[in-house]
Amino acid sequence: MAGLKGQWSSRKHKKPRLHLYPGVSEAADKLRVFVQENSVKVLNVAGPRASTEPKVGQFLMALLDEVLGMPD
Repeated sequence: MAGLKGQWSSRKHKKPRLHLYPGVSEAADKLRVFVQENSVKVLNVAGPRASTEPKVGQFLMALLDEVLGMPD
């Protein structure tokens, strides 16, 4: 969920970061732990455009729904 620009920015501002993508084992558990351990209030999500990664939106919505219980 973080590209090179996002990684640079998170380091510069001393913010925690987590890189998840389709195929990452236990992505939902990793995100859940990350949110809890870092007391996340605002989650910045960055990634490739849907034109280059057509399934990224579907992956993200499923992941957030599983972790945060996003309403439909």
